[in-house]
Parts: sequence; structure tokens; C-alpha cells
Amino acid sequence: MTRLRAPTPRQSAAHLFKPLGAIALVLPIVGLMGCEGPHKDLAECAISSPNCGGSDGDTDLTAGTTSGSSMSDTSGGPGGSNPSDPSDPSDPSGGSSGTNWPDPVPCDGPPDCTDQSGGDLGPVTMPFFRGQVCVPSTVGAGDAVPVRLTACTHPCLAVNAYAFKHMFRCDLNNDPACELAANVRYPGVTGQSCPDDVFGKFDDSYCDDYGPLDIMVGPVSLGGEPYEGTASLLIPFLTNDDAGAIEGGNNSADAVWGMIEQYEQPADRSVTITFSAGAQTPADCSQDGACDCYSVGY
Repeated sequence: MTRLRAPTPRQSAAHLFKPLGAIALVLPIVGLMGCEGPHKDLAECAISSPNCGGSDGDTDLTAGTTSGSSMSDTSGGPGGSNPSDPSDPSDPSGGSSGTNWPDPVPCDGPPDCTDQSGGDLGPVTMPFFRGQVCVPSTVGAGDAVPVRLTACTHPCLAVNAYAFKHMFRCDLNNDPACELAANVRYPGVTGQSCPDDVFGKFDDSYCDDYGPLDIMVGPVSLGGEPYEGTASLLIPFLTNDDAGAIEGGNNSADAVWGMIEQYEQPADRSVTITFSAGAQTPADCSQDGACDCYSVGY
């Protein structure tokens, strides 16, 4: 996998990567008397009223959940590479003892790792920590956003399934006004003879790609109308414990946003998208030039 470490030349880093603190921290969950008027705080409004956007027919008005390959699937998932065999003498781990892994990369906690453990692991639910994310810069108003993700996973891990939850929220007092989040997780992960940095920033020459996965995020609507304007798309940092809680059912929109807001989200996990009436939205990011690709979590 080609790991792109900077935005494409035609767009500046300042344009593409905006810190989320201003958006993520100004949206207290409080009750509103109503949702009428164009300048109401639509974050709270979306949680309490179907008139302020969300996924029609979903119990959680600001979220939609889509599952990938089933947990019983052992093929490595769509397009995924199978983990290295620890018993293979050509494996860079140096065999089942794991003694030839490079020295672990120290982790002082989030966002440098999602957990700190080694040895024989699992089953555990692991979030998307680092890898490649591809997304179009412009999509049609009222369309869902196609996203392609390829995760960098450690070769000592067996990753066989994925699931994701997508959400959005809007506040017209912010720029961009709307924020989307794609929470990707990998349930049932197991590991053999893993080093202590297996869930952190181990030497990326050992990355074992899982994916690509093609998902759809959104669409975004306000007051029943397609949203037009800029929005930030976040692939959030979460820990293994957070991902496990979501997998276990603590997956309401306000609960997941609360998990996200525990951490100062790194700027490279957010991309700016423009929703424009009449724009052509690519079906997915599989075609060259359809989407811009970024490295996340390195």
C-alpha cells in the first residue's frame, strides 16, 4: 500500500486538516424548547428531534450502523491480507517466540496507542488506529460520502471482521458547520506472541494491510433538506476499551461522541468535504482520481 504522508498538491494542509476542538467541545448536550429557526444549536436538536437530520427510520436519529463481514468469517475480510503465520521461519517476527520483533515503540497513552499489551491476545475489539483513508473532496448535497479505508495491523494479529457506525452533527455557529464521524472497529481480534506495541506505532514496515473496505457515511440533512456547505469527516481515535463498549451495545450517538471527546483528536484524522448541489459523487473510491488519499495515525 502506498502511504501518502501529505495532502495532494492541489490542496493545502490548512484547508484539509482542521483541528476539531472548536467543534467537538462546544456542543453541550442540553435540552431545547424547539428546533425551529435557522440558527438553533442543531447538535442538540438532532439528538432530540427527527426534524433536524439523522438517519430516517433509525432509532438513533444521528447515527446509522453498517456491519461488514460476519465474525465467523475467517477469510481476512474483503480485500484483506491474511495475517502472517507465526510458525513460518520467513516471518519477520522470527517465529512463534516473537523474540525478534524490533524493540517496542514506547507509548505514554492516547493518542499514541489504543492499548498496551503483548503476548497471546484476544479476542478483543480493535478500532481503526492507522492506515490509509480515501475520500472525495466534493460530493453532491444529499449524497452519502464514499470512504475507503485500509488499516495497518500488526502481523501477529488475526483480523477477520469489521463493523462501523457513522454519525453526524451540525452547529451553524461553527465553520465547518457539520461534522461527520466514521467509527470503524474490528471485533474478535486475536494475536499470538505479540510485542508490547502491537496496538501502537510499531515500525510501519511491519504493517499487514486489512482492506480496503468501502463504506458510506451520511448523508447529512438539516430540517429535512440536504445540507450544502463544508463539513469535516473524522476517523476518530478511540481505544480498544471504547471500541469494545461500542461493540457491546453502548453505541448511541451521544455516547460515542462522548468517547470521541475524551481525546484531543489529531488533525490528520479530519478531512474537509464540500457538499454541493449538482456535484457528482463517485460511487466509491476504487477508481484512480475519484478520491484523495491520506495517511492517518503515523
